[in-house]
Amino acid sequence: MHFDILLATGNMNLSSSVLLLFLKLFGVTFACICMCLFPALPFVQRLSSFDPLEKLCLALSSNFVLMYIAQWGAYLFSWAQWLPAALLLLMTAAGAAFTVAESSKRGTKGNCEVSWEGILIWMALTVWILGLQSGIVVYGAVSWGGDWFEHYERVLFFLDRLPPNTRFLHGLWSIAARGPLYNTSCALLMSLLGREFFSFQIISTVLNTTPVIIIALLFRRLAGVTQRQALSLGFLLLALSPFAVQQETYTWTKFFTLSYILGAIYFCLPAANDPRGRRVAWSILLSSAGTLAHFMAIPFLIFIGSYLFYHAARRRWKWKTFLYPTIVSASILSFWFGYCFVSFGFKGTLMSNSTIGGFSQFQKDSAPHQYLRVLGENLFTSLVPYGWRHGYTGFFNTPPVLQFDPRFGKRYTPLPQDFNRQTEWFSDLVNNQDSLLGNLGWTGMICLVLALLMAASVGLSTRTGSSLGAKWKIWLICFVIGIPLSIGMATDYSPHGLAHINLQPFVIFLLIFIVRHLRKLPLSASGLLLCLFLMEASFSTAALIALEQRSVPLIRSVDGKLLITGINGNNVEYVSNYADKIQMHLVFLSDRLHDLWKPFFLSASVLSLGLWGAAMAWSCETHTRRDN
Repeated sequence: MHFDILLATGNMNLSSSVLLLFLKLFGVTFACICMCLFPALPFVQRLSSFDPLEKLCLALSSNFVLMYIAQWGAYLFSWAQWLPAALLLLMTAAGAAFTVAESSKRGTKGNCEVSWEGILIWMALTVWILGLQSGIVVYGAVSWGGDWFEHYERVLFFLDRLPPNTRFLHGLWSIAARGPLYNTSCALLMSLLGREFFSFQIISTVLNTTPVIIIALLFRRLAGVTQRQALSLGFLLLALSPFAVQQETYTWTKFFTLSYILGAIYFCLPAANDPRGRRVAWSILLSSAGTLAHFMAIPFLIFIGSYLFYHAARRRWKWKTFLYPTIVSASILSFWFGYCFVSFGFKGTLMSNSTIGGFSQFQKDSAPHQYLRVLGENLFTSLVPYGWRHGYTGFFNTPPVLQFDPRFGKRYTPLPQDFNRQTEWFSDLVNNQDSLLGNLGWTGMICLVLALLMAASVGLSTRTGSSLGAKWKIWLICFVIGIPLSIGMATDYSPHGLAHINLQPFVIFLLIFIVRHLRKLPLSASGLLLCLFLMEASFSTAALIALEQRSVPLIRSVDGKLLITGINGNNVEYVSNYADKIQMHLVFLSDRLHDLWKPFFLSASVLSLGLWGAAMAWSCETHTRRDN
């Protein structure tokens, strides 16, 4: 599947056309970053109770809620699309001008101080992931299906004002089955930056890299590292870890939702020491907004609500502490769910999603006790990596990934001796990311054992309010109850595991635990572990990208049917994703660039490294000025 990669430039030469194409793609990326950052930043900068990096996190989260209100409101009231688009542009320009002016006037002091190092780190990560995106032919290296395409359809629903009875992913899901926060934000941004699929890829990359800010904040608070170290750790983790890269490149909402879940947890942690309740208020707001990003946030909303209720019973905050943020949260949620209840009914809305609807269907077709069996099986597969279980029998077993699609018949199926052993190996590495321990990798598991030994040697109880150890009972409850509750939202047995669905917060907290207890290791030991992580993560991420660069011998005939032209050595899910791409005429970044993706990736890598260096330099300069 090939597309023209060059603009109609007339008398411009080839090098100028290539440069113009690269500048256009990077320009769209930075324009998107600005529109996701500046509209709410001047308002959040006035919050005196938070430091600059915290304000940056709150500004990003608030901006997407504003985009949701504007785009969803335009849909409901049939406003012209240029109205929310013009509003976004106006707020972006005003916010940027105000932020730059105030930052220049106040220097590095005062309430309007801006965390430029945090912004630069986010930019660096976004550009790096964009470089990886440029080489992907189609998504779903092994077991991931068509969610990437469904979310693009949902974006077009809001952009084109389609009727509420529209169905998505080949008629499988209704509009009520998914939260709207991600898709409405993408729709508003695409109305300004282009509606092609490669534009959606760029915008999705920007949204899915936002967790780097809140992850840096959690490293800073819970792991006891400096802000500069926390930003670098967040960048390395999300830039190289295969579980993170897989989520950031895939055009769905899981990592976007992660920023809201972790943000809500971050601001509820010091709730007991917050007499004015401002952090409590933001925790409520972020957890509520997270449910509009993805319903996977509901178990964490339950945990956060229980945690805050526990402290409220002991400390008795003023009623305003809960009332005001609860009213705002209820208003934001009702703006969506009220419409769904009216359009689909209360039962139709609840049954439309895969959790409640799937559980109801499960109870009809199966004995109730079988749900507990499926839960136990999914717990095992979601904890133990896929590649470890080939030699077992029963549900413990995971057969090798098929390197053929039986729908094409024997004529187009490779013989067993022609199967690619490298593909099978790479498939195991990628499928390991569907389990909790697989997310950590061998290096992470070694580090986890060392961290547990060091924690046991010094005791888990440390000074109050400064670490994971101070509240180890709460975190133990969170893991022991939270993991089964999260996995229990799925009613079908998954041989690959379900860690990729909603266990990312637990992976992040395990990594924070590791860093906290291993940061005092000798420099030589820390350097060795870091090198092992870099090698393992880079190789596994390269395996993911390599699998998503495979071609499939499919072409479209004159009458619109798909025809296979040769032996197909790819698994079913990958072929289905590739067929969807061809059927819908989707132009990926790799199609836009074609054989220029490697120079583009090199350019993105150099630019990303430069932005990371600028962030570290800015952090050093800011720290020096504060000391003086």
